Amino acid sequence: MSIRTITPLVAVSLLAVSGCGLLKGGGGGGGATVQQVPANSASVGLTDEPEAARADVSMNEAGQILLTVTSGPMKDTTFLCADANGGTCTVVAPADLDVSLGSGTLLHRIHGEYAFVGNFNVRQLSDSNGAGMSQLVHAPGLDGPTAPLSMPQGVASYTGRFHAGAGINSGPNLSNRADGLAQGTAVVLANFNSARLTVDLNGAMTETGEPIRAIFGGITIDPKTGHFTSPENALHEFQHEAAGGSLSGAFYGPGASEAAGLFNIGSERHGGMSGVFLACKGLTDECIKD
Repeated sequence: MSIRTITPLVAVSLLAVSGCGLLKGGGGGGGATVQQVPANSASVGLTDEPEAARADVSMNEAGQILLTVTSGPMKDTTFLCADANGGTCTVVAPADLDVSLGSGTLLHRIHGEYAFVGNFNVRQLSDSNGAGMSQLVHAPGLDGPTAPLSMPQGVASYTGRFHAGAGINSGPNLSNRADGLAQGTAVVLANFNSARLTVDLNGAMTETGEPIRAIFGGITIDPKTGHFTSPENALHEFQHEAAGGSLSGAFYGPGASEAAGLFNIGSERHGGMSGVFLACKGLTDECIKD
């Protein structure tokens, strides 16, 4: 499959994405089996496809968020950001990354009781549009209780929110273009007995109000680690039509209290979006801290 997200770069978003392979990892060699640590992050905007990465996230005594990328294209890049959507970041990056002189933006973040998701952006010097590169991440909560993950049985639903950078086509003949940020509700339905889940993201463009929707089906759950991911080359649904895309994430907290992750989806016809989501077990998003 080669369905690509055709989404132009805009100044406040992470839109250099493709429809397939959100977590594109490197190949392995022969020899003894090595236990792989699941990726909890993705670098967006450096290549045609988002690439898998690892990142550590913490909060300092001043209440600032510290992100350190430990693997992937943006390895050894560090962000220190104000804890707010649109918060200003100080950035230290390796010399070989074509980035701005020490500044960035925390485009979106969602705090749960047990989980955290964020989209950290730094501008590329060579990019006249200013969209830059983004690091998406899901991680344990930064300022709440710590508790080991325990995986339940049966079926559970989750309710929460998503934030994304998006570019969509709408109107007669899909001739109207809306680029920018999007947000809305995230609903997750998990069957822990069959180790499968579906994620439904339903919202709108922040500035124009254009509706936007994506549904990711057939996501597989690893019952040992609590991580989940979409099968390679899976087809999902964007703007009510089949589209290429990927989704990955993990459950957090006792009884898998929260689900958090990263996504990327789109098509030639409708455009696309990529971003983060966090959802609370149950029918409300009360675990999310504003």
